[in-house]
Amino acid sequence: MKYYVSDMDGTLLAKGGSLSTKTKAGLTELLNRGLNFTVASARSYTSIRSVFEGVPLKLPIITHDGGLIYDLQKQKPLTFRGLEVNLARNIYKIAKAAGTYPFLECVYDDNEYFMTENLKNDGMKWMVDYRGTAGAKICVGEHDFETYGDHLLSFTFIDTAEPLLKVQEKVKALYGDKIKTHFYTEWDCYNWCCMTIHDAKANKGQGIKDLAEILNIHHHHVTVFGDNHNDLAMFMTAGRAVAVENAIPELKSNSHLQIGHHNDDSVFHFLYDEFHAKVFEIEN
Repeated sequence: MKYYVSDMDGTLLAKGGSLSTKTKAGLTELLNRGLNFTVASARSYTSIRSVFEGVPLKLPIITHDGGLIYDLQKQKPLTFRGLEVNLARNIYKIAKAAGTYPFLECVYDDNEYFMTENLKNDGMKWMVDYRGTAGAKICVGEHDFETYGDHLLSFTFIDTAEPLLKVQEKVKALYGDKIKTHFYTEWDCYNWCCMTIHDAKANKGQGIKDLAEILNIHHHHVTVFGDNHNDLAMFMTAGRAVAVENAIPELKSNSHLQIGHHNDDSVFHFLYDEFHAKVFEIEN
């Protein structure tokens, strides 16, 4: 039996971070007919749930770059790989010294909390509105390590490039073996740069392994789709890796197959062709 896991932004989703009308309708039909499909994203589960509203995703989703696997059916986390609290405190001090304020992303009592001490710019305000609409509990003016420190999944920064790159350089030099960072200039963050910091064990490759264990399958039975640096770990883990046309060169060189651009519904077309080829084999 085949299983499929796709990255979202830049891979499955169209420009602007949403499902195209064609992909949404087609994916819904395939899922209702038995396609084993889910997603792996740096996004939170509330954000993913919002994007897939009306789409019957039945398999657990890989969120926060592998930091959390979430069961949409039971509405509960299945795995958690968060930042160690004292490490997180030190990273927060480094960020403030650089003049930037991260969002703390926490899961506590099956709720998702998105908190920051200061809304520094319009990009952060946009993100608060977006995440609040998606269902996260927003806390502005707070960075409560006492209550939420043991439940902290990641930091998300939205700012200009300079302070974010300063933070990235320092935390990698001090804690490079304990954390991983990703710096983005093309996220839909109201034209600001974005950076995330997760625990080193929170990656999509580990997420694929955790998901395979939950489903009682081998991770080599999984086909994955991606476009960016944070997809590399799952490309190295899955049995088959498929890069979209707009993927970075490193990902393409580690792929088994390459398909069209993410804006052309290419992941859906691939899934459609494979699913109907399987149906044809069964019927004949």
